[in-house]
Amino acid sequence: MDAYGNLGGLLSKLIACAIDNKNIERFLDELSAYSGGVATHIFGHDFDRNINLSMRYSGYAPEAIDEFTDYYAGKNIWGERFVQAQPGVPVSCEWMAPSEALVKSEIYNDWLRPQENLYSGGGVLLSNSANRMFALGGNIRYRDVERLHGPWMRLLGVLAPQLHSIFEISRILQGNSLAQFLASTARNDTAIVLTSNGGRLLHANAPAQRELALGRFMWIDMLGKLKFVDEEIGRSCRSGGFGRNLGTLRRAIGENGKKVEYAVDFMRVDASHIDGTQYWALIGGKEIFDVFIVRVLKDVQKIENILRRKYELTPREIAVTLDIESGMSPNEICSRDGLSKYTIRAQLKSAMTKLDVHRQASIPRKILEISDRNSDRESR
Repeated sequence: MDAYGNLGGLLSKLIACAIDNKNIERFLDELSAYSGGVATHIFGHDFDRNINLSMRYSGYAPEAIDEFTDYYAGKNIWGERFVQAQPGVPVSCEWMAPSEALVKSEIYNDWLRPQENLYSGGGVLLSNSANRMFALGGNIRYRDVERLHGPWMRLLGVLAPQLHSIFEISRILQGNSLAQFLASTARNDTAIVLTSNGGRLLHANAPAQRELALGRFMWIDMLGKLKFVDEEIGRSCRSGGFGRNLGTLRRAIGENGKKVEYAVDFMRVDASHIDGTQYWALIGGKEIFDVFIVRVLKDVQKIENILRRKYELTPREIAVTLDIESGMSPNEICSRDGLSKYTIRAQLKSAMTKLDVHRQASIPRKILEISDRNSDRESR
Protein backbone atom coordinates (compact mmCIF):
# COMPACT_ATOMS: atom_id res chain seq x y z
CA MET A 1 0.00 0.00 0.00
CA ASP A 2 1.21 3.50 -0.89
CA ALA A 3 -0.53 6.08 1.31
CA TYR A 4 0.26 8.76 -1.27
CA GLY A 5 -0.71 6.73 -4.31
CA ASN A 6 -3.86 6.78 -6.40
CA LEU A 7 -6.76 7.60 -4.10
CA GLY A 8 -9.30 7.97 -6.89
CA GLY A 9 -11.38 4.96 -5.87
CA LEU A 10 -11.45 5.98 -2.23
CA LEU A 11 -12.38 9.57 -3.03
CA SER A 12 -15.21 8.41 -5.26
CA LYS A 13 -16.60 6.43 -2.34
CA LEU A 14 -16.18 9.50 -0.13
CA ILE A 15 -18.39 11.57 -2.42
CA ALA A 16 -21.08 8.92 -2.12
CA CYS A 17 -20.79 9.19 1.69
CA ALA A 18 -21.50 12.93 1.52
CA ILE A 19 -24.62 12.35 -0.55
CA ASP A 20 -25.85 9.46 1.61
CA ASN A 21 -24.30 8.20 4.85
CA LYS A 22 -25.51 4.70 3.95
CA ASN A 23 -22.55 4.52 1.55
CA ILE A 24 -20.01 4.62 4.38
CA GLU A 25 -19.76 0.82 4.47
CA ARG A 26 -18.70 0.81 0.81
CA PHE A 27 -16.02 3.36 1.57
CA LEU A 28 -14.75 1.29 4.50
CA ASP A 29 -14.65 -1.86 2.36
CA GLU A 30 -12.60 0.04 -0.23
CA LEU A 31 -10.36 1.49 2.49
CA SER A 32 -9.75 -1.93 4.04
CA ALA A 33 -8.78 -3.38 0.66
CA TYR A 34 -6.60 -0.38 -0.24
CA SER A 35 -4.77 -0.53 3.09
CA GLY A 36 -3.83 -4.17 2.62
CA GLY A 37 -6.21 -5.68 5.15
CA VAL A 38 -6.60 -3.19 8.00
CA ALA A 39 -9.92 -3.70 9.81
CA THR A 40 -11.55 -0.26 9.52
CA HIS A 41 -14.33 1.57 11.34
CA ILE A 42 -16.02 4.96 11.58
CA PHE A 43 -18.22 6.03 14.44
CA GLY A 44 -19.74 9.22 15.70
CA HIS A 45 -22.71 11.53 15.88
CA ASP A 46 -23.89 15.06 15.15
CA PHE A 47 -26.83 15.81 17.42
CA ASP A 48 -27.39 19.24 15.86
CA ARG A 49 -28.01 17.64 12.45
CA ASN A 50 -29.63 14.43 13.69
CA ILE A 51 -26.80 12.28 12.30
CA ASN A 52 -25.90 9.12 14.20
CA LEU A 53 -23.47 6.75 12.50
CA SER A 54 -23.21 4.34 15.44
CA MET A 55 -20.40 1.95 14.44
CA ARG A 56 -19.79 1.39 10.71
CA TYR A 57 -17.09 -1.16 9.97
CA SER A 58 -15.27 -3.46 7.56
CA GLY A 59 -13.06 -6.42 8.41
CA TYR A 60 -14.68 -7.31 11.75
CA ALA A 61 -17.15 -10.12 12.34
CA PRO A 62 -20.70 -8.75 12.86
CA GLU A 63 -21.10 -10.73 16.07
CA ALA A 64 -17.86 -9.20 17.37
CA ILE A 65 -19.21 -5.70 16.75
CA ASP A 66 -22.38 -6.64 18.64
CA GLU A 67 -20.23 -7.79 21.56
CA PHE A 68 -18.25 -4.55 21.42
CA THR A 69 -21.29 -2.27 21.48
CA ASP A 70 -23.00 -4.35 24.18
CA TYR A 71 -20.05 -4.75 26.53
CA TYR A 72 -16.46 -4.17 25.40
CA ALA A 73 -16.93 -0.50 24.46
CA GLY A 74 -16.92 0.13 28.19
CA LYS A 75 -13.65 -1.81 28.51
CA ASN A 76 -11.87 -0.09 25.63
CA ILE A 77 -8.34 0.59 26.87
CA TRP A 78 -7.64 2.87 23.91
CA GLY A 79 -10.75 5.05 24.20
CA GLU A 80 -9.92 7.26 27.18
CA ARG A 81 -6.79 8.77 25.67
CA PHE A 82 -8.04 8.72 22.08
CA VAL A 83 -10.69 11.31 22.85
CA GLN A 84 -7.92 13.58 24.19
CA ALA A 85 -6.13 13.63 20.82
CA GLN A 86 -6.11 16.75 18.67
CA PRO A 87 -8.73 16.51 15.88
CA GLY A 88 -7.11 15.90 12.52
CA VAL A 89 -3.89 14.45 13.97
CA PRO A 90 -3.52 10.64 13.59
CA VAL A 91 -2.50 8.77 16.75
CA SER A 92 -1.34 5.19 17.10
CA CYS A 93 -2.79 2.55 19.38
CA GLU A 94 0.57 2.52 21.15
CA TRP A 95 0.09 6.23 21.95
CA MET A 96 -3.40 5.51 23.29
CA ALA A 97 -2.24 2.61 25.48
CA PRO A 98 1.22 0.99 25.66
CA SER A 99 1.47 -2.63 24.50
CA GLU A 100 2.41 -3.74 28.01
CA ALA A 101 -0.94 -2.50 29.34
CA LEU A 102 -2.88 -3.71 26.30
CA VAL A 103 -1.90 -7.38 26.59
CA LYS A 104 -3.09 -7.44 30.20
CA SER A 105 -6.48 -5.96 29.41
CA GLU A 106 -9.80 -7.76 29.18
CA ILE A 107 -10.67 -6.30 25.79
CA TYR A 108 -7.45 -7.62 24.29
CA ASN A 109 -7.60 -11.12 25.68
CA ASP A 110 -11.33 -11.67 25.19
CA TRP A 111 -12.17 -9.54 22.14
CA LEU A 112 -9.13 -8.44 20.08
CA ARG A 113 -7.00 -11.56 20.35
CA PRO A 114 -9.75 -13.97 19.22
CA GLN A 115 -10.12 -11.84 16.06
CA GLU A 116 -6.79 -12.97 14.57
CA ASN A 117 -4.96 -10.93 17.24
CA LEU A 118 -5.94 -7.36 16.31
CA TYR A 119 -2.95 -6.01 18.16
CA SER A 120 -2.20 -2.58 16.77
CA GLY A 121 -3.38 0.22 14.49
CA GLY A 122 -4.36 3.83 14.91
CA GLY A 123 -7.09 6.39 14.41
CA VAL A 124 -7.89 10.05 13.95
CA LEU A 125 -10.56 12.26 15.47
CA LEU A 126 -12.31 14.23 12.76
CA SER A 127 -14.21 16.44 15.19
CA ASN A 128 -14.79 16.32 18.91
CA SER A 129 -17.30 18.42 20.86
CA ALA A 130 -20.25 17.82 23.15
CA ASN A 131 -22.76 17.64 20.30
CA ARG A 132 -20.53 16.43 17.49
CA MET A 133 -17.90 13.72 17.34
CA PHE A 134 -16.61 11.62 14.43
CA ALA A 135 -13.60 9.33 14.26
CA LEU A 136 -11.93 6.94 11.83
CA GLY A 137 -9.85 4.04 13.06
CA GLY A 138 -8.26 0.79 12.04
CA ASN A 139 -6.90 -2.32 13.74
CA ILE A 140 -4.01 -4.38 12.40
CA ARG A 141 -3.36 -8.05 13.05
CA TYR A 142 -0.15 -8.81 14.91
CA ARG A 143 1.33 -10.65 11.94
CA ASP A 144 0.81 -7.57 9.72
CA VAL A 145 2.01 -4.81 12.07
CA GLU A 146 5.48 -4.39 10.54
CA ARG A 147 4.09 -4.30 7.00
CA LEU A 148 0.98 -2.18 7.48
CA HIS A 149 1.35 0.09 10.50
CA GLY A 150 3.50 2.85 8.99
CA PRO A 151 1.53 3.10 5.72
CA TRP A 152 -1.76 3.07 7.66
CA MET A 153 -0.74 6.01 9.83
CA ARG A 154 0.37 7.97 6.75
CA LEU A 155 -2.90 7.14 5.00
CA LEU A 156 -4.85 8.46 8.00
CA GLY A 157 -2.96 11.72 7.67
CA VAL A 158 -3.92 11.97 4.00
CA LEU A 159 -7.58 11.08 4.55
CA ALA A 160 -8.27 13.12 7.70
CA PRO A 161 -8.83 16.51 5.99
CA GLN A 162 -10.81 14.80 3.22
CA LEU A 163 -13.11 13.09 5.72
CA HIS A 164 -13.51 16.27 7.73
CA SER A 165 -14.73 18.03 4.60
CA ILE A 166 -17.04 15.14 3.74
CA PHE A 167 -18.84 15.55 7.05
CA GLU A 168 -18.99 19.32 6.53
CA ILE A 169 -20.53 18.81 3.09
CA SER A 170 -22.81 16.11 4.45
CA ARG A 171 -24.15 18.66 6.92
CA ILE A 172 -25.02 20.93 4.00
CA LEU A 173 -26.97 18.13 2.36
CA GLN A 174 -28.92 17.05 5.45
CA GLY A 175 -32.65 17.67 5.10
CA ASN A 176 -34.22 20.96 6.11
CA SER A 177 -31.22 22.07 8.16
CA LEU A 178 -29.36 23.46 5.14
CA ALA A 179 -30.18 27.12 5.72
CA GLN A 180 -29.49 26.89 9.45
CA PHE A 181 -26.12 25.26 8.84
CA LEU A 182 -25.03 27.84 6.30
CA ALA A 183 -26.05 30.57 8.73
CA SER A 184 -24.30 28.89 11.66
CA THR A 185 -20.95 28.90 9.90
CA ALA A 186 -20.85 32.65 10.44
CA ARG A 187 -19.59 31.77 13.93
CA ASN A 188 -16.29 30.43 12.55
CA ASP A 189 -13.87 31.00 9.71
CA THR A 190 -14.98 28.21 7.38
CA ALA A 191 -15.92 29.83 4.09
CA ILE A 192 -18.47 27.89 2.02
CA VAL A 193 -19.25 28.85 -1.57
CA LEU A 194 -21.73 27.23 -3.95
CA THR A 195 -21.35 27.89 -7.67
CA SER A 196 -22.93 26.65 -10.87
CA ASN A 197 -21.07 24.11 -12.97
CA GLY A 198 -19.76 27.06 -14.98
CA GLY A 199 -18.42 28.87 -11.93
CA ARG A 200 -21.17 31.47 -11.45
CA LEU A 201 -21.74 32.34 -7.77
CA LEU A 202 -24.95 30.87 -6.31
CA HIS A 203 -24.37 31.27 -2.57
CA ALA A 204 -21.66 32.39 -0.13
CA ASN A 205 -21.97 32.16 3.63
CA ALA A 206 -20.84 35.05 5.86
CA PRO A 207 -17.15 33.99 6.19
CA ALA A 208 -17.03 33.42 2.42
CA GLN A 209 -18.46 36.89 1.78
CA ARG A 210 -15.73 38.38 3.97
CA GLU A 211 -13.02 36.47 2.07
CA LEU A 212 -14.49 37.48 -1.29
CA ALA A 213 -14.39 41.12 -0.18
CA LEU A 214 -10.79 40.81 1.06
CA GLY A 215 -9.67 38.96 -2.06
CA ARG A 216 -6.97 37.04 -0.16
CA PHE A 217 -7.82 33.66 -1.65
CA MET A 218 -10.73 34.26 -4.01
CA TRP A 219 -12.93 36.92 -5.59
CA ILE A 220 -15.86 37.33 -7.99
CA ASP A 221 -15.04 38.64 -11.47
CA MET A 222 -17.14 41.01 -13.60
CA LEU A 223 -19.17 38.09 -14.96
CA GLY A 224 -20.12 36.92 -11.47
CA LYS A 225 -17.81 33.92 -11.56
CA LEU A 226 -15.69 32.62 -8.69
CA LYS A 227 -11.94 33.06 -9.16
CA PHE A 228 -9.02 31.96 -6.97
CA VAL A 229 -5.72 33.74 -6.42
CA ASP A 230 -4.03 30.40 -7.11
CA GLU A 231 -5.01 29.66 -10.71
CA GLU A 232 -4.17 25.97 -10.29
CA ILE A 233 -7.31 25.53 -8.20
CA GLY A 234 -9.52 26.68 -11.04
CA ARG A 235 -7.59 24.64 -13.60
CA SER A 236 -7.82 21.52 -11.43
CA CYS A 237 -11.57 21.86 -11.07
CA ARG A 238 -12.12 22.43 -14.79
CA SER A 239 -9.84 19.54 -15.75
CA GLY A 240 -12.29 17.01 -14.33
CA GLY A 241 -9.87 14.85 -12.37
CA PHE A 242 -10.04 17.02 -9.28
CA GLY A 243 -13.56 18.17 -10.02
CA ARG A 244 -15.10 14.71 -10.11
CA ASN A 245 -13.81 13.79 -6.71
CA LEU A 246 -13.51 15.54 -3.42
CA GLY A 247 -10.03 17.03 -3.33
CA THR A 248 -7.96 19.25 -1.10
CA LEU A 249 -5.36 21.74 -2.23
CA ARG A 250 -3.08 23.25 0.41
CA ARG A 251 -1.45 26.58 -0.41
CA ALA A 252 0.64 29.21 1.33
CA ILE A 253 0.30 32.83 0.20
CA GLY A 254 1.98 36.06 1.18
CA GLU A 255 -0.18 38.69 2.84
CA ASN A 256 1.56 41.91 3.83
CA GLY A 257 4.78 39.94 4.24
CA LYS A 258 3.07 37.19 6.23
CA LYS A 259 2.58 33.62 5.08
CA VAL A 260 -0.90 32.16 5.51
CA GLU A 261 -1.57 28.49 4.78
CA TYR A 262 -5.06 27.58 3.63
CA ALA A 263 -6.88 24.63 2.07
CA VAL A 264 -9.62 24.42 -0.53
CA ASP A 265 -11.94 21.43 -0.59
CA PHE A 266 -14.10 20.90 -3.64
CA MET A 267 -16.93 18.62 -4.64
CA ARG A 268 -19.25 18.55 -7.65
CA VAL A 269 -22.77 17.57 -6.60
CA ASP A 270 -25.57 16.08 -8.67
CA ALA A 271 -28.65 17.76 -7.21
CA SER A 272 -30.89 14.97 -8.47
CA HIS A 273 -29.64 13.01 -5.45
CA ILE A 274 -31.01 15.65 -3.09
CA ASP A 275 -34.61 15.90 -1.94
CA GLY A 276 -36.21 19.17 -0.89
CA THR A 277 -37.30 22.29 -2.73
CA GLN A 278 -35.13 24.51 -0.52
CA TYR A 279 -32.07 23.29 -2.41
CA TRP A 280 -33.47 24.33 -5.77
CA ALA A 281 -34.11 27.86 -4.51
CA LEU A 282 -30.59 28.08 -3.12
CA ILE A 283 -28.80 26.76 -6.22
CA GLY A 284 -30.94 28.51 -8.79
CA GLY A 285 -32.48 25.35 -10.19
CA LYS A 286 -29.11 23.97 -11.30
CA GLU A 287 -28.92 20.18 -11.54
CA ILE A 288 -25.14 20.23 -11.09
CA PHE A 289 -23.47 22.59 -8.66
CA ASP A 290 -20.06 22.89 -7.01
CA VAL A 291 -19.24 23.20 -3.32
CA PHE A 292 -16.03 24.92 -2.21
CA ILE A 293 -14.88 24.96 1.43
CA VAL A 294 -11.98 27.32 2.18
CA ARG A 295 -10.21 26.92 5.53
CA VAL A 296 -7.30 28.88 6.96
CA LEU A 297 -4.99 26.19 8.32
CA LYS A 298 -2.39 28.29 10.06
CA ASP A 299 -0.56 31.56 9.92
CA VAL A 300 2.94 30.26 9.22
CA GLN A 301 4.66 33.56 9.92
CA LYS A 302 3.11 33.89 13.37
CA ILE A 303 4.06 30.32 14.26
CA GLU A 304 7.64 30.97 13.12
CA ASN A 305 7.76 34.07 15.32
CA ILE A 306 6.48 32.14 18.34
CA LEU A 307 9.01 29.35 17.77
CA ARG A 308 11.81 31.92 17.56
CA ARG A 309 10.80 34.24 20.41
CA LYS A 310 9.18 31.96 22.96
CA TYR A 311 11.02 28.69 22.32
CA GLU A 312 14.28 30.21 21.02
CA LEU A 313 14.56 27.94 17.99
CA THR A 314 17.15 28.85 15.38
CA PRO A 315 16.06 29.47 11.75
CA ARG A 316 17.23 25.97 10.75
CA GLU A 317 15.45 24.36 13.71
CA ILE A 318 12.26 26.21 12.78
CA ALA A 319 12.53 25.06 9.16
CA VAL A 320 13.09 21.41 10.12
CA THR A 321 10.29 21.49 12.70
CA LEU A 322 7.76 22.87 10.21
CA ASP A 323 8.91 20.41 7.55
CA ILE A 324 8.29 17.51 9.94
CA GLU A 325 4.92 19.03 10.89
CA SER A 326 3.93 19.16 7.22
CA GLY A 327 4.64 15.44 6.78
CA MET A 328 8.20 15.32 5.47
CA SER A 329 10.64 12.73 6.80
CA PRO A 330 14.20 13.59 7.92
CA ASN A 331 15.55 11.72 4.88
CA GLU A 332 13.38 13.82 2.55
CA ILE A 333 14.65 17.00 4.19
CA CYS A 334 18.25 15.78 3.75
CA SER A 335 17.70 15.13 0.05
CA ARG A 336 16.01 18.47 -0.57
CA ASP A 337 18.49 20.61 1.41
CA GLY A 338 21.65 18.67 0.52
CA LEU A 339 22.57 18.17 4.18
CA SER A 340 23.68 15.04 5.99
CA LYS A 341 21.21 13.03 8.02
CA TYR A 342 23.33 13.68 11.12
CA THR A 343 22.94 17.44 10.69
CA ILE A 344 19.17 17.21 10.25
CA ARG A 345 18.82 14.84 13.20
CA ALA A 346 20.88 17.16 15.40
CA GLN A 347 18.72 20.14 14.43
CA LEU A 348 15.55 18.13 15.01
CA LYS A 349 16.75 16.85 18.39
CA SER A 350 17.62 20.37 19.54
CA ALA A 351 14.23 21.70 18.42
CA MET A 352 12.36 18.89 20.18
CA THR A 353 14.25 19.58 23.41
CA LYS A 354 13.32 23.27 23.30
CA LEU A 355 9.68 22.41 22.52
CA ASP A 356 9.60 19.78 25.31
CA VAL A 357 8.52 17.16 22.77
CA HIS A 358 9.85 13.65 23.23
CA ARG A 359 8.68 11.99 20.03
CA GLN A 360 8.90 13.17 16.44
CA ALA A 361 5.28 12.06 15.91
CA SER A 362 4.18 14.61 18.55
CA ILE A 363 5.48 17.62 16.61
CA PRO A 364 2.27 18.17 14.57
CA ARG A 365 0.23 18.17 17.77
CA LYS A 366 2.61 20.69 19.37
CA ILE A 367 2.39 23.03 16.38
CA LEU A 368 -1.39 22.73 16.43
CA GLU A 369 -1.43 23.65 20.13
CA ILE A 370 0.74 26.71 19.43
CA SER A 371 -1.53 27.74 16.56
CA ASP A 372 -4.70 27.23 18.62
CA ARG A 373 -3.38 29.22 21.59
CA ASN A 374 -2.40 32.07 19.29
CA SER A 375 -5.87 32.04 17.67
CA ASP A 376 -7.57 32.04 21.08
CA ARG A 377 -5.60 35.11 22.19
CA GLU A 378 -6.47 36.99 19.00
CA SER A 379 -10.18 36.21 19.39
CA ARG A 380 -10.38 37.73 22.87
